[in-house]
Amino acid sequence: MKNTENSITLNFNASQVSPIVNLNGNSKESLVNEWQEFMNKLQDVADALPYESFHGRNHYLRNEEEQPIARECRMEMGRALQALHQLASDIQMEVSKQ
Repeated sequence: MKNTENSITLNFNASQVSPIVNLNGNSKESLVNEWQEFMNKLQDVADALPYESFHGRNHYLRNEEEQPIARECRMEMGRALQALHQLASDIQMEVSKQ
């Protein structure tokens, strides 16, 4: 994950970072369940993403150039959560295929 000027980009390929099921490691089922739980929690976070704090009525006193920034920030936060959820889903799929 790269964080530059409050922007986040995920530059990982699931096949490169997925755990490899082996006799000395966790079971396939345990790993798949762990990723499922993580994705469930991410969905909870996405569902709890503040709405009112980013609503225009709470930013109309800003100048016209600043007003859309809050809305774009909320959208970007949502996209970041979606990207993280997709990576987790891809990793879970990679583990499931083993």
